[in-house]
Amino acid sequence: MSLATLCAGLYFLWRADVLPGIWDVQHWGQDVALQARAERAEHRAARLAEFDAAGQSARSVVFLGSSTIERMPLEALFEGTSMLNRGIGDEPAEQLLARLDRGVDWGLVDGVVLYAGSVDFRRLGDEPAVTTSRVADVARAIRARAPQVPVLMLGLLSQRDLTVLGRARLEATNAKLHALAEALEMDYLETDRPPLTGPAGRLDAQYSADRLHLNRLGYQVLGRWIRQNGGALAPLLSH
Repeated sequence: MSLATLCAGLYFLWRADVLPGIWDVQHWGQDVALQARAERAEHRAARLAEFDAAGQSARSVVFLGSSTIERMPLEALFEGTSMLNRGIGDEPAEQLLARLDRGVDWGLVDGVVLYAGSVDFRRLGDEPAVTTSRVADVARAIRARAPQVPVLMLGLLSQRDLTVLGRARLEATNAKLHALAEALEMDYLETDRPPLTGPAGRLDAQYSADRLHLNRLGYQVLGRWIRQNGGALAPLLSH
């Protein structure tokens, strides 16, 4: 048997999931789910330590949410504005609620941008009503702490590999989030639309860094939308 024939046979067995792939070999014997939870917990603890160390010493617009917020280049998008990035990647709404006061002095908050529910929708696979209920807890807690400040709720982004069923669930979730924002007298910004969302209803590759996250061009679009269509919060970010 030639080497080429052997390689071709091994490739076929790998594609058929008979043989493990490189990633599987590297993680052989590991509990991948347990390792992922540990990595999330470690990252969250590090971010919270940063928030506690930095605190808040000036009036600011606070950005709250998961990885879309953590990765957002605030200084580049909203130059000349005092802002706090309080995003933690891969954090569901319940954990966001639990740490809402970490590194935030609510007496110094001029406005809030909230992106919550994405992890509940994607990683946890929650139904629209469940995701919305958890985001509602966060939104009401914000309202209780800062009843007079403008709050902008961002709708959930699409993703590159969204299925047909996922598409329907995303639309239903965003519709409920929109209704929630209106009920709590918060502004709402739809993000699941062109150009960030392509013709197939998925996150457009031109505007995304990976299957879930925006790239520089994507953030430029989102930043422009916030400045132009961010409701009562927009003037604070449009210097």
